[in-house]
Amino acid sequence: MSDDLSITNDDLLFRRLHPRWIVGGDQPKISSAAFQNARGFDKLSANLGSLMTLYAQTWEDLISTMPNYGVATLTVGDARSFGQGVVKAPEPDDPSHVHVDGNKTKSVQRGLAKAATQNVLKWPESES
Repeated sequence: MSDDLSITNDDLLFRRLHPRWIVGGDQPKISSAAFQNARGFDKLSANLGSLMTLYAQTWEDLISTMPNYGVATLTVGDARSFGQGVVKAPEPDDPSHVHVDGNKTKSVQRGLAKAATQNVLKWPESES
């Protein structure tokens, strides 16, 4: 697992939420599926708050081309408390992109989802 220790525990991770990752109807919550690693990799994508500020990105920018998506936050410290590392992984069109690196067992996924549920900026809209 990689971890960039220059990234502080207080920094925020912004995670896009696909509508399928929301369960619970009237009492929505984030499914643990929102925190599965990318297929074939030991990491998932997020955006780092301090870099978003540096590059004048907002959380609304993260979903501007994904109208049904939502956004949740958790702290880097939350991720690290579940044995995850955070590393910068800028992309040409997304300079604040990071990877949350590490094995995500079901219990880790549930813990990350619970931490993020407390900090939802926008719930996804139904695709139907």
